[in-house]
Amino acid sequence: MNQDESQAIRPRSADRQPAGAEARRTYERYLALARGEERIGHRIEAERFYQYAEHYLRLSKGRNEP
Repeated sequence: MNQDESQAIRPRSADRQPAGAEARRTYERYLALARGEERIGHRIEAERFYQYAEHYLRLSKGRNEP
């Protein structure tokens, strides 16, 4: 593998998002899904998405701590 190929595989550090930011974005996505399911009356699916959201919220908070 030459240098051009290795650079194509690995993203530049400027392109990378902090791990906590990615977890926060996933949290927001699951929260929106849960609210959508709740609006249409699917309580069990909503609860499932809320649990996923809570998991990613904990991840984002844990990664932001020193």
